Amino acid sequence: MKFIVTIIALSIVMGGITYAGTTGKIVGRVIDEETGEPLIGANIILKDTRMGAAADISGNFMILNVTPGTYTLIVRMIGYGTVEYKNLRVSIDLTSSVDFSLTTKTLTGEVVIVIGKAPLVRMDLTSSSVSISAEQIEALPVDNFTDIVALQAGVVEGHFRGGRAGEVLYLVDGIPVNDVFSGNYAFQVENNAIQEMEIISGTFNAEYGQVQSGVINVLTKEGGQNYTAQFSTYIGDYYSGHDDIFINIDDLSPTAINDVKVSLSGPFPIFSKNLTFFTSGRQLRNEGYIYGKTVYNPSVITSVTDVLPTSEWKFQSMNRSERNSYQGKLTYIVNPATKRDKFNFDANWQDEEDLGANFNHLFRYSPDGMLKRNKTSWSGGIRWSRIVSKNTFFTANLHHLQNRFRDSAFEDPLDSRYGSDDRLRQRGNFSFYTGGTDMRHNRRETRTSLVKFDITSQVNSEHQIRGGLEGKFHRLWLHQINVRKNAGTAFQSQIPIEGTAFNQEYIHRPKEYSAYIQDKIELDFLIVNAGIRLDVFNPADSVLQDFSRPQEFDANNPTKSIPRFGEAADYSYQLSPRIGLAYPITDRGVIHISYGHFFQTPLFEFLYTNPSFSLNTEGGRASVFSAPFGNANLKPQKTVSYEIGLQQQISENIAVDITGYYKDIRNLLGTKIETIATGETHSGIQYGRYINRDYGNVRGLIFSMEKRQSNNFSATLDYTLQIATGNASDPRSVLIDNAAVPPVQSEKQLVPLDWDRTHSLTSSIALGSAKTQMISIIGKMGTGLPYTPAFLDQRTGLENSERRPISMTFDLNARKMYSFQGYRLTLFVRVFNLFDRLNEREVYKDTGRATYTLEQNRPGLVQGLNSKEEFFNRPEWYSSPREINIGFIIDIK
Repeated sequence: MKFIVTIIALSIVMGGITYAGTTGKIVGRVIDEETGEPLIGANIILKDTRMGAAADISGNFMILNVTPGTYTLIVRMIGYGTVEYKNLRVSIDLTSSVDFSLTTKTLTGEVVIVIGKAPLVRMDLTSSSVSISAEQIEALPVDNFTDIVALQAGVVEGHFRGGRAGEVLYLVDGIPVNDVFSGNYAFQVENNAIQEMEIISGTFNAEYGQVQSGVINVLTKEGGQNYTAQFSTYIGDYYSGHDDIFINIDDLSPTAINDVKVSLSGPFPIFSKNLTFFTSGRQLRNEGYIYGKTVYNPSVITSVTDVLPTSEWKFQSMNRSERNSYQGKLTYIVNPATKRDKFNFDANWQDEEDLGANFNHLFRYSPDGMLKRNKTSWSGGIRWSRIVSKNTFFTANLHHLQNRFRDSAFEDPLDSRYGSDDRLRQRGNFSFYTGGTDMRHNRRETRTSLVKFDITSQVNSEHQIRGGLEGKFHRLWLHQINVRKNAGTAFQSQIPIEGTAFNQEYIHRPKEYSAYIQDKIELDFLIVNAGIRLDVFNPADSVLQDFSRPQEFDANNPTKSIPRFGEAADYSYQLSPRIGLAYPITDRGVIHISYGHFFQTPLFEFLYTNPSFSLNTEGGRASVFSAPFGNANLKPQKTVSYEIGLQQQISENIAVDITGYYKDIRNLLGTKIETIATGETHSGIQYGRYINRDYGNVRGLIFSMEKRQSNNFSATLDYTLQIATGNASDPRSVLIDNAAVPPVQSEKQLVPLDWDRTHSLTSSIALGSAKTQMISIIGKMGTGLPYTPAFLDQRTGLENSERRPISMTFDLNARKMYSFQGYRLTLFVRVFNLFDRLNEREVYKDTGRATYTLEQNRPGLVQGLNSKEEFFNRPEWYSSPREINIGFIIDIK
């Protein structure tokens, strides 16, 4: 509390607040072209906004709190010609510099037009960061913002620079939108609502906390004073010649994939000068490309195979998905003349159904028995920004996020369509399931309420001080059931007794607090970003008193066991110093160096799992180890990161970037084996619990080249050399090793991590003009990920000592634009996996290929209606086949 009070007092002394991570800055100097003298009092106006500045006694000017985008800057001075500087790009957290030389030789009323070019080298960039505008997103062959992330150097299968999954911070308009249970984003921001997207894959400033590997900051659009609208739609399907792997892929339907997006923005009627709006919506349907066949009745409750009549056999998608998204934002400016006070009200709602999230190959002949995922998310908030002076402004935020999941075969756990609970165990040799349903019925909900308060003040031309406070208050609810249906329940669906391994429920309310302060020092010869951050976490739970005696009998119900809790879990406190330097070596080149400590509390999924601390002994050793105990006393995971890089413009339109990095990772989540004490229920049984034990390190080199648009041609090239090693890829690796028959000794040395891709190459080429027609192609190539060789489930080599085949894919986007009377029509064709390449994402451990396994030669008849070839065909182990979309976009301005 003393620290928080100190930070608040410091914030008041500093005198201003900014909304961190959502705006940029424009600086420059205005001089007389003939004499070189500063033009004191020259007016600098940001066109179509109410923002501007006046040149000081040195001719310098500065405009703060500029929403990222492309602008026109107008410079006027009595007795001098007016200059309009067009195509000025402003990016999140960066400074855009532009100088002006005015002349008296220009005729009165004449305007000099200057067309700017986006800089190829950002002189104030102290770590690896990429900003992508709405115009760039529209030109790329991408459908979601996650597709854009996958194109970035150092990102492998969602892992940033060798980090584990769940180590990325997702921000929307500067607000964290991570689902704290899983670490993933709570909802997709649709591309038509994105104004700019910043992706930080290197070290990052003190304003970003609870993150170890990367930051994705999405800035959404706001309404303006002019009405604009956009309607876009496309249809498509998967078109592949690999019908031997993707069954039913040759059943083409032009509407198997269909998408509709709509957006509308402008002034709100009646309050047009003060209130504007932006709203968008999307409906996406995708029938998928992995099909099963309805051969068996999944609701069978006997041991006799229940084969459906052949007339009812039909192909059925097993990875169909649907998504409905809606977003709205209101912007209210109290006094348009001064634009001193600004309020934003935003709301997002998204509903998704994804059959492929829980895909199980064994359900290929009874797909209705597989788990189905439904996810509903909504968020809403209010933001107040106030300009205190020309150098200071503040923002306060209140925000609420809610995320709800359900994984189940049927919505109701008592649904009569559930099969008997032992049916899946009756599978024959080389056979798919011949009936039965997945009996798991899992539901959870995460709520996060946030209070956020950030501070920035441009103290002078060299120092920009920023600080902030944040509080996050969570509510996690989880209910996991294994439905019972057998002779003991008279073959009626039944919910097991609460508090057992088959019916667990909890509500937890952890809390997070943080504060940071940082200084951006901008000198002529050096730019410094230095800061420090404090994170405090209260798990709001208790820990076991004795791990060898996890349970005791309930005094109020002697037939029931309850956890034997000890003391409350500890608070955790972490200080994280961060520093970054950018040293310009020429007017076209800059060297940057950065260093930082980054901490992240383990995902809440692991803190609170198995809340009753119950053991599932029905399935033997494997079942016990499949449900480890949570641990509210887990400490934050720590990454120490170093980076050095060079940006150099080598010609008018070409620049290169070379960056080397190293990460030392400690306190990663792992597991430990405990043994139940003598005299206790389940005496001698071993189980697992989560602790901080794993470690790793990552080192890499990135080479990037950009050729910006000129002569109707642009191109990029990114190459990454990376080595990611650790003692374990999966936090549960110790349990997996001990559950094996016979048990395997867990690794005690560094081995390649599951996502260790040594060489990655991404390139893009764009031909044409963004105003008339353009073709863009993106190519991605990567060496194979590692795997552990084995035969008949027995290791034949060291962990991750072999490599899968290389992966390669090309995506295409072709557009043709027509403009007339305020309308623009864009026709487009997009092709993903242009050459229909079979990229093997998973492989059989005995051959290192997805196409065949030595087990196919194992003797034995198939005890089912499928063939052995069907059983060993794994379409989910490949990347998606060729996908073709055809559509159009109508813009009205």
